[in-house]
Amino acid sequence: MSDQQKPWGDDSEFDAEKAWTLIQNLRGDVDRLKADKTALAQERDDAVKARDESTKTVEELQATVQLTDDAVKSKESELSELATIRAKENLLIDAGLPRKYAPQVVGDDEEAWKNAVQSLAELRGETPQERRLDPAQAADPAEPSADAVAKQFFGL
Repeated sequence: MSDQQKPWGDDSEFDAEKAWTLIQNLRGDVDRLKADKTALAQERDDAVKARDESTKTVEELQATVQLTDDAVKSKESELSELATIRAKENLLIDAGLPRKYAPQVVGDDEEAWKNAVQSLAELRGETPQERRLDPAQAADPAEPSADAVAKQFFGL
């Protein structure tokens, strides 16, 4: 301390009261800085904890979104398969063939399915135009029904 000058100057100018006030002020500053340090450390810890919780929540939400996306893709696939089967069954029904032949209808598009259904119908010995119509659907609507003729005849 010999190289540095003392804050009060010369030893003869030393004021004990002034030195004591300076020491008290410095101790107060140290206490305030320690309290600030503790408060800042607590804020930092709270922020880190909140960040970690947010990260965990984001990860959980991302997992939920992934599961939901997987479920949607699965349902879309099931819907596509059902629509394909339904289209094949409708083509079979239109050709007068049982729906159970749907697995034998092959191809990637409706045109290929129509060709497969036509081939199945030819194996059966029928073409779609040769199939028998349901008598109820083939009846002429202008002709009176058998019930109407019977009621008229018996006067009912």
